[in-house]
Amino acid sequence: MTDKQAGAEAVPASMSLQKFMTTEIIVSAVINGAFGVLFGWLIVRGGHSVPFSGAGGIVIDVLATAFLVGLLLTLIVTPILRGRIRKGGMPNIAAANLPAMLGLLPQNTLLRGAVMGLGGMALIAPLILGFFWAAGTAQLSPGNFIWIKGVYGALFGIVFTPLALLPMLAGKIK
Repeated sequence: MTDKQAGAEAVPASMSLQKFMTTEIIVSAVINGAFGVLFGWLIVRGGHSVPFSGAGGIVIDVLATAFLVGLLLTLIVTPILRGRIRKGGMPNIAAANLPAMLGLLPQNTLLRGAVMGLGGMALIAPLILGFFWAAGTAQLSPGNFIWIKGVYGALFGIVFTPLALLPMLAGKIK
């Protein structure tokens, strides 16, 4: 059976869904982790420690990072993936296999990015902040803040990448 005979729901022989998603998630984690390190350095380059809460604290940073990575990742990958889909050879997934919540994301890219960012703030950021709280973190040294910000930047990239890509590969978002 050829790819055309298998229908629109088939994964083309040119690329497997697993290989595609693994590559995209790794690239996103590296890019978002690097930006996390860069912005962490920009925040603390004056040498001050970063408190857990309050102005300039970890809580504000984690929430802002969640929103911005969700928004910007969606704004950046959507047109790139649209172009790649138009050129062909991209893996497809059956819309029925898509988690129901992903099928509900808005078609508008900006609105979808905002929803992703708010979702990250509501669902992922509290888990990260809970880790800091459970560890008894009152503040972080500049060096620790920089690398930890890189880690949670990468984590947000890992979480948001499949959420941004899968609905498009399933044809739910154009």
